[in-house]
Amino acid sequence: MLLINQYIMRKVLLILFAIGIIPIASFGQTSSDSCADASTATPITAAGVFTVTGINGDAPNPICPDNSNAASNGEWYRYIPTDDYFVTVTSNIPANNNMDTRVHVYSGSCGSLSCHAGNDDFGSGSFTSTVTFQVQSGETYYIAWDNYWNATTFDFELSETIVAPLVSFTSTSISAPGTDRGAVDMNGDFLDDIVSISASTLTINHQQSDGSFIKTSYSTGGTYSASWSMAAGDYDRNGYNDLVYGNSSG
Repeated sequence: MLLINQYIMRKVLLILFAIGIIPIASFGQTSSDSCADASTATPITAAGVFTVTGINGDAPNPICPDNSNAASNGEWYRYIPTDDYFVTVTSNIPANNNMDTRVHVYSGSCGSLSCHAGNDDFGSGSFTSTVTFQVQSGETYYIAWDNYWNATTFDFELSETIVAPLVSFTSTSISAPGTDRGAVDMNGDFLDDIVSISASTLTINHQQSDGSFIKTSYSTGGTYSASWSMAAGDYDRNGYNDLVYGNSSG
C-alpha cells in the first residue's frame, strides 16, 4: 500500500509541475531593456551563466571600454553581491563561438552611473569580452551589453572569488645608529634582521618570532660607513650571510 501511495504521489507531482501549479525555481535575472527596468527586476546575486536575449534596449551610457564609440542599443542587468568579491564577467565561453561583444559595468544609480569596468575585445584574436573587478557586499552594480558589434542572443558567465583579508601591520620603533642599509637574515633563523652601519660600528636588530627586535652592536674598526651601498650574501659558504659595504663609488 505504501509503495502504491508513493507511486501515486510522484505521478501527481509530475502533473502539477507540467501544468505549472507548482513553480520551478528560477535563478538570476533575465536581461532588461533599460537601467530603470533592471533596477526593479530580480538581481543577480550569485555566480552563474546568464542569457542576453537579443540587444534591443537602451544603449549604455557612459561608454566604459577603451573603444569609446557609442552604440544604439543595450541590455541591462542588476548585480548585488552577497560578499566582498573579485568578480569576472565574460562572454568568452565555447557556446558563443568567439562572438564579438562589448560590456560595460557601472556603479551608482540609474541617471548617475559611473564606469566601474569595461571591455571590448579580450586577448589576442578574441572578439569576446572579459572584465575582472572588485565589488563590495550589498552594493548595486549594473552590467550592460551593447550592440556595437552584435545584437544577437548570447550567454555570459559571472564568477566570484572571495577577497583575501587585508594584511595588517604593527609599527615598531627600533634603535639603529648609522645608516640603515638592509633587511637581511644574519643568523639563519629565516627572519629578516635590520642592518645599520656607521664608520666603525655594525648594528643588527635581530628579529624575534613575535615581531620584536633585539639589538646587537659590533665594532668593526673600519673607517668608512656604508654611505654608498651594501651587499649581503654567503661569501665564505658557511651558511650565514656576510656583508660588503663602502662609501663613495663603493
